[in-house]
Formats: sequence, structure tokens, C-alpha cells
Amino acid sequence: MANRNNPNQPPQEITEIVVTARRPNRPDPFPFGRDNSAQQQQELINSLLRRDQDAPGEEGSDSREAESDCSASDSRPDSQEQTDSNRRLRNPTGGQIRGQDPPPWGSGVYGASRTNEDGKPIEPHKGVDYVATPGQRVVAVAGGEVTRIGQVYKHTTSYKLVEITTGDYKISHFYVSPGSGIVAGTRVTSGQVIGTQQSLAPKHPGITEHVHVDIKRNGEHIDPTPLIPVPCSD
Repeated sequence: MANRNNPNQPPQEITEIVVTARRPNRPDPFPFGRDNSAQQQQELINSLLRRDQDAPGEEGSDSREAESDCSASDSRPDSQEQTDSNRRLRNPTGGQIRGQDPPPWGSGVYGASRTNEDGKPIEPHKGVDYVATPGQRVVAVAGGEVTRIGQVYKHTTSYKLVEITTGDYKISHFYVSPGSGIVAGTRVTSGQVIGTQQSLAPKHPGITEHVHVDIKRNGEHIDPTPLIPVPCSD
């Protein structure tokens, strides 16, 4: 291009300058990702268990009360926003832990003593029951692979469980009718809808409706209470 002020000056070359804008370093709102790899989920559970072991507990207490997730903007299971700012897992129903029901049903806390319908003691409760509404959607506690669609009771196929494996952990969701596409081999993410709650009224009249969560590490039961948030009490 010629210089207008000095026509005798040779044309100047035009250099194209490309400016690349850098995004600011912002904290990842999904620190464990939406895909929830087995390694990430296992690290999450391990860190939560370490934190729970380091926390002071009340001597002689059978089970620590579940922590409320008051910092979460939306603790409902149908929320697509992963609100685990405190890096806990997902509540399958968004409900509280089932309290004391009339005999013989007992309490839904981990380790609660139980009796059968004849009033005879049976093994302690090896999971946690999260209050539900019959037919409501149920979400995966953690991401991983669906490794089993089983039946809760030996003598009836009416009640189902969905087992998800992530690393050394197997997480079973009891009283869940699997949704479309939820079969063995399916990969699911934390908080993904995996089915609907099956009403317990026909089988256990008088018990509070719930979804039972059972977590095993290398085949041994562990307490889900410190891992799964519950909504704030009113």
C-alpha cells in the first residue's frame, strides 16, 4: 500500500496480528467430571472415608448422623447440576434417612438392630434407607458400570436392585425398577436417573417408603452415612 503523505516511499508490508484470548483459570464446577471414571469415583469415596475416620465421633454411638448438605443449591435427585461442592456422593431419592418405624420394621440407619416378623432378632441393618415417594425417580449414588440387575428377595421377583461397580466398590440400590436402557454393562454417571422407586406397601405394610443403599468395598459392607448427603432439616 502506497504512503499517501509521501507517494515516492515504497509500499509498506501489512503484518497480520492474531490475538488469542486466554480463558481465566476458573475452578472446575465438576471436579470429578460428568463421566465419573472408576478411578475418580474410587478416589472420591476413599477421601470421604478418610475424612470420616479423622472426624471425632461420639464414643459408644452405633451410627453417626448423616450430614446435611445445606450448601447445595438443589439437592433434588432430578437436578442436572452436580452440587457436591463438599464432594460427597448423590442421594438416590433426595430424602432423609428413614427413622424408627413400628415393629418389626425398625430404623433405616446403618447398623440398626432388626427383628423378623415373628419378633426374633436377625442380623443388623447393613445399609441406609433414604425416604422416597412411591414411583419417584431414583438416581445413581455414584458413576460406574451397572454390573447386576438382581432381585431383592429370593422368593419373589417383584422387587429389583441395581448394582453399580466403581473400582473396589459395589453400590446397590434396592427397591428400584430399572429404567429403559439400564442393564448390565451400561455405564452411568453420578446423579443419572436409573429407574423408579417400587412401593413397599404390598410387601411391608406400615413401613416408610424408601430406597435402600448398600455399599461394599472388596466384599465388605461399609457405612454409606458419611458418603451421601441428606437435605437440611426444617
